[in-house]
Amino acid sequence: MSEFRTVASVSELPPGQMRRVIVDGKRVVLANAEGQICALADECGHQKAALSKGKLDGSTIECPLHFARFDARTGKVVSGPDFSRIQIPGLDTLGPEAMAAMQRTGELLADVDTADVPVYEVRLEGDSVQVRV
Repeated sequence: MSEFRTVASVSELPPGQMRRVIVDGKRVVLANAEGQICALADECGHQKAALSKGKLDGSTIECPLHFARFDARTGKVVSGPDFSRIQIPGLDTLGPEAMAAMQRTGELLADVDTADVPVYEVRLEGDSVQVRV
């Protein structure tokens, strides 16, 4: 197991905020989930999209790509992808063949399992946020 690395200041991460950091070559998302600073792998357990570009709501991180949701404290899947929320500008102008292809793609992606996201140990030293991956 690696050593703790200082990656941010507590003051840089107010409640409800997230940011990406690199720890020992790994992308990590830091999230201040209702006052608790959490560290997770910065990749959705469905299609590996960057969770740091998603939304933090309380202690839940929502993937920006397919809207899967994860508990920031445990990395556990809260809910899988929600394809009904995906909005693509101009989608309504596609022909029937393109619409059928898009629907088939959505069906295939819906069958991709959504895995829990690895979490990392966090330690606070004064104003320093330290993570061990």
